[in-house]
Amino acid sequence: MDKKVLLVSVFLLINLALTAQRKDLLTFEEAVFDFGLIEEARGPVTHNFQFQNTSERPVKILAVKPSCGCTTPDWTKEVIAPGGKGFVAAKYDPKSRPGHFNKTLTITTDGGGDAHVLTVKGNVVLENYYSPFREAKGNWKLISTGFNMGKVFLKDEYTWKEFEVVNGGDAPIVITGEPIVPTHTKAELSFSTLKPGEKGTIRIGYNAGKRNVYGFQSDNIEFLTDDKDMPRKSFSVYATIEEYFPELSKEELSKAPRLLLPQEILDFGRFRSGTIVEKQVIFSNNGKKDLLIRSIQSNCQCVVTTMNKMSIAPGKSEVMTIRFNGEQRKAIQQKFITVYSNDPANPVQRISITAYIEN
Repeated sequence: MDKKVLLVSVFLLINLALTAQRKDLLTFEEAVFDFGLIEEARGPVTHNFQFQNTSERPVKILAVKPSCGCTTPDWTKEVIAPGGKGFVAAKYDPKSRPGHFNKTLTITTDGGGDAHVLTVKGNVVLENYYSPFREAKGNWKLISTGFNMGKVFLKDEYTWKEFEVVNGGDAPIVITGEPIVPTHTKAELSFSTLKPGEKGTIRIGYNAGKRNVYGFQSDNIEFLTDDKDMPRKSFSVYATIEEYFPELSKEELSKAPRLLLPQEILDFGRFRSGTIVEKQVIFSNNGKKDLLIRSIQSNCQCVVTTMNKMSIAPGKSEVMTIRFNGEQRKAIQQKFITVYSNDPANPVQRISITAYIEN
């Protein structure tokens, strides 16, 4: 009786060992892959499961059976030698299949034993899911391809703003290096890898004190990724830098500088194309401290301004000359000039320019 029990035990142990050995003929890097959010209109998505033959014998995959007709398999058809590598691919078609899914692939080899089971899952969303994200940098989808920081005050501290990004591709996108930014800008990402359909956040910090200029400014930053369509992603960062004023008392305001412009609209009238027309505008300081003109900016290269002195004493005036170049322009023209100053009551003022250019 003891011999029979012993023989049965030995047989079971050998059988279990052989079964375990057969089961581990192929070692997969992963058994489950999450596609994340899939936009139905983008069509089928595919993922390759990589494996290695970790046994001491050649192995051949005989069949890969999907749990649903929506999933099409592919695999390495050749015999895989010991130590060799191969793949099993799962192609999922999201057409007319909105919502979450969880599908399997069952793999049979010539080694017998238990079959390998791989899983793909995700969530199919409608075409308009990404409707706000209509701009693209490779497979990154964004609301805008520029980061607008808006109004930023000139002081030595960072103003932060967040921008959303979506991976609109069918493969994960990995950040491969630190962002390339100017010295007055910082960029932080909420992710190191962005899965297909996944949203992330780009956080931009802007230090106007380090930039140390006034008015509308544009800079460039870059992100390094492994996105096959655009690995190096370049973005513009916009900011309008204005004077920073701490809270002032009524007495302090009464002693502050005051910029007075005689008019908000300046009409250059009618003139012929190719002609340069010149007009002048008087800047007056009606305050009790020196008025500092920080910056004068035009929204067109056709309008150029000059001013001899950018500092105006209390009760004094200075002349700004404006030249409008009508070359290669015609019909109605509407431009503007923005003036930045240390007037705490009105630090940003605009002069609109109109003209009609004849052929």
